[in-house]
Amino acid sequence: MIVVGLGVAIPASQAFLERILDTAIGAFTGRSAKQAASATAPATPETPQPTDSSAQNLPLEKEAPPTFAALWRSGLDARQPILDLIAPTYILNERYQIVDWNPAFDEIVAKPLNLRRGWHAGEFVRALKNTESVVTRAQKVFGGAEPPLVDEEILEFPSQKYGLIRFRKLACQISDEHGRLKAWCVHLNIIEPGDGQALWDDLRNRLKREVNWSRYARSYDNLLLHFDEYGKLLDKIVKLVGNAPRCIDIGAGTGNGTLRLLERADREVWAIDSNDTMLQYLQTKAAGARKDVLSRLVIIKEDIQRLDDYPPAYFDAAIMVNVLYAVEDPQRCLQQIHRMLKRGCRLVLSTSTRDTDLDRLFAAIEDDLRRKKVLDEFREDHQQARQRHEDMKDRIHRDTPDLVRQHVTKAGFRIVEEYLNEYVGAVMIVVAEKT
Repeated sequence: MIVVGLGVAIPASQAFLERILDTAIGAFTGRSAKQAASATAPATPETPQPTDSSAQNLPLEKEAPPTFAALWRSGLDARQPILDLIAPTYILNERYQIVDWNPAFDEIVAKPLNLRRGWHAGEFVRALKNTESVVTRAQKVFGGAEPPLVDEEILEFPSQKYGLIRFRKLACQISDEHGRLKAWCVHLNIIEPGDGQALWDDLRNRLKREVNWSRYARSYDNLLLHFDEYGKLLDKIVKLVGNAPRCIDIGAGTGNGTLRLLERADREVWAIDSNDTMLQYLQTKAAGARKDVLSRLVIIKEDIQRLDDYPPAYFDAAIMVNVLYAVEDPQRCLQQIHRMLKRGCRLVLSTSTRDTDLDRLFAAIEDDLRRKKVLDEFREDHQQARQRHEDMKDRIHRDTPDLVRQHVTKAGFRIVEEYLNEYVGAVMIVVAEKT
């Protein structure tokens, strides 16, 4: 089996994926993957919390949602090769809970509805204009013991931004190696796009960002893992975290900060990012690390500005390495981190500011590669990363140091330490405590 993401192919057997899933879920929940999948206990801090609705329910909607730990692996296992399509697409597990979706579905549906992975498809269905007919049909078609292999219907979605969008839904079963139902892939073909031009413009821009980040993942790792100053930055951030036993890495990317945190043998780490390729790099590196790493790692695919559903006062520390500048709403993101941390616990973040000198940073990276005699090997990566940063220059230079401080304190933190001109003068480090 080949698990294929945007820009990367990772060999993985079914047994290997199931072994990883069992290990990760077992460490976090004390249950195997199969036990977690069959659990019917009430939702806990381990699980997404959907809205409590007494409205019409779809088949199996009252079932307990999957654990956070299970979402990433179950979605990845079912996702390829059909999820990475341009049209809005999402994956349902056998209980019709949404375990993943692609960027097009996120942009048009999930983001405006504030949907969460792990919620039942009913949360989407109840937002439709033709909810009643869809629910009535679902109860008839999917309520029995033998659901159809393929299903088609029209969905009418009243978007506040684009007007009424009509989709032709095509859902098909995904089977395991024994021919049993494992998941559903639901493809939404846009047949009437509401305000079409605005929708297509937003969709094109979103997909462009996703592809750019996916392409950047390889260059990012090739360069930074050979750049000594980057290693020093990670070491300093992890040292500032202290002895915190349960940490969360916000915007984990390919997992370099996550793996540094996991070097402490008694530490559990949650890694959150929204980009498939980044997370697949993280997964691959974690699988190749020391034996116990996967048992202490929870990988979550989610927009870091949409963390409302994650457990409050649950983590002992959070890190955010060179991410804040890229966040559209830094205030909201920091408020969510504040909510998830225990009182008195730390957030350690590094971020660029208006003073960041990109020319100096990339000259230093080039010098390091030349000194290590690998510049020719990674010259193309250097050029691609440099162009990526140039394209994001406005974001990188968006905040002054004072504005970064304001974001942090307005979110409810108290700044206890601060370091300017770190990482060849490219970032500042802020250490803040939840008050």
